[in-house]
Amino acid sequence: MQGRVLGREGLPLCGRKRTAHALALHRESPQSTRETRAELCGLFMGTGRGVKGCAETRTAPGSIGGLLRPTWPAERLPRKGVERSGSKGEAGHESKRPKWGGCHRPGSGWTGLRGVSEASGAAGRGAAPPAAAKTWHPRPADAAPEPQLVFFGLSNQMVVAFKEENTIAFKHLFLKGYMDRMDDTYAVYTQSDVYDQITFAVNQYLQLRNTSVGNHAYENKGMEQSALTICQHFYRQGNICPGNDTFDIDPEIETECFFVEPDEPFHIGTLEENKLNLTLDFHRLLTVELQFKLKAINLQTIRHHELPDCYDFTLTITLDNKAHSGRIKISLDNDISIRECKDWHVSGSIQKNTHYMMIFDAFVILISLTSLILCLRSVIRGLQLQQEFVGFFLLHYKKEVSVSDRMEFVNGWYIMIIISDVLTVIGSILKMEIQAKSLTSYDVCSILLGTSTMLVWLGVIRYLGFFQKYNLLILTLQAALPNVIRFCCCAAMIYLGYCFCGWIVLGPYHDKFRSLNVVSECLFSLINGDDMFATFAKMQRKSYLVWLFSRIYLYSFISLFIYMILSLFIALITDTYETIKHYQQDGFPETELRTFISECKDLPNSGKYRLKDDTPVSIFCCCKK
Repeated sequence: MQGRVLGREGLPLCGRKRTAHALALHRESPQSTRETRAELCGLFMGTGRGVKGCAETRTAPGSIGGLLRPTWPAERLPRKGVERSGSKGEAGHESKRPKWGGCHRPGSGWTGLRGVSEASGAAGRGAAPPAAAKTWHPRPADAAPEPQLVFFGLSNQMVVAFKEENTIAFKHLFLKGYMDRMDDTYAVYTQSDVYDQITFAVNQYLQLRNTSVGNHAYENKGMEQSALTICQHFYRQGNICPGNDTFDIDPEIETECFFVEPDEPFHIGTLEENKLNLTLDFHRLLTVELQFKLKAINLQTIRHHELPDCYDFTLTITLDNKAHSGRIKISLDNDISIRECKDWHVSGSIQKNTHYMMIFDAFVILISLTSLILCLRSVIRGLQLQQEFVGFFLLHYKKEVSVSDRMEFVNGWYIMIIISDVLTVIGSILKMEIQAKSLTSYDVCSILLGTSTMLVWLGVIRYLGFFQKYNLLILTLQAALPNVIRFCCCAAMIYLGYCFCGWIVLGPYHDKFRSLNVVSECLFSLINGDDMFATFAKMQRKSYLVWLFSRIYLYSFISLFIYMILSLFIALITDTYETIKHYQQDGFPETELRTFISECKDLPNSGKYRLKDDTPVSIFCCCKK
């Protein structure tokens, strides 16, 4: 019976019944405050040994919400110097509560809702009691998504690789003279090159069956194949005379389009043989777009026992003359959509393997839903217990319970597990839809499953906290987090100032400062000491004033962030680490809640706290709701 609170008949109490029992005792007896302390001590500390249990079992400091609540036996924590704030110690002197500078006090952590989470602990979710701190059992949902994620990751990798390889193939097929990694520099500079590029792309489209080595085909619209569309966008009216420094232009944009059918018999030759009847006014021209649709089937999935997908490629070749600088940039954009093939047949056991995977996904969903329900129940019971304790404290002590003490009733691990389970369930449903070829949201599914797996692995930190060496590092990160967030908010203001300044001043002269996003990436790399010399060397010297400003800008940023801000950042964590080590040696400060519980003088099973209406003893007591 050790570790349980007993009713008046000597029978164990658990869950909300223990809480109601504790509060009822206060109303029945003049010794209610002392009895309530004993009941809460047995409830929260996970032991039924009253003051002795509270004194001999210490808990690691936790954060708001109970995110980190590892426990260890008292013999690992020296009791020298541990005093109760607000009461006199055994030596008769008034205790002093150590202060925690600027962040949540380390002493605010404790074991958490032992009683209310016993049922969910049976499922592997509940935190282990102090006596069993060395034994832990991972919940089933921790391991279940891993094989599922591996299979989906391999499938998603094949899909992405097929998309990228087709895009590269299309660039080589339809862009004249294209070479790899020419996306930023591929352009034409003469009128004849523009016409040659257009006629080359049209010719390649018409001869696709004879030139492409892939299984590409035209899109069918009924009995006919879709046509290639050529559109030019230009100003409605324009008379530009740079020699006289005069111009007359109407900024209204007009569009002209015509179509080329795949089955047209004629061959499009050079500019002189141009049968497209295409005339471009380069003074008014903005863009020329060639758009067409192709189809393909990804057959490589068969080797991995998956059904193939059918792909629709919407290709757009753009000749951009918006700058009118004498350089027309050329780009190819590939908009890809995946859908279920209409009529297919694959010999072998691929269909059977797909059914097995869907059964496994359904099993993962079932486990995650079970875990989700248990954790939701524990969180709800914790909130109910919080309300009861707040009302009790306000009624009998006329004091408001602090926010940190309130959050001790909410287990942050359960919140994280709930989020992980929700993401796993939604991601698994999407994965089943993808396997059934009724959905193609690979990216959404991968984000959901990947995030849920990340949260599962973060949950492993909870079990590492049962070991004192690992627990020291975990508590350091936990205690330093509030100050680190405040520090980062201040540093972010300086960082954003440098970002905007670099973008405005250096953007026209440096490739790494052309956009705000690129500037942020460049500066973050400089903070980590990456690519410093190249950043200095690539600065153009066309303007000596801007070049001099760039030197002052870069030197000041690097010196400020590396030598000052990063050093202060490290000092924050180091100071927190030393403080945690000091608390582990001399004892952690206690909150009002723990102080209230630790003042218990009678054992919960001493016979003073028994009710007449207790039900008979049952081996399923702790599983009752």
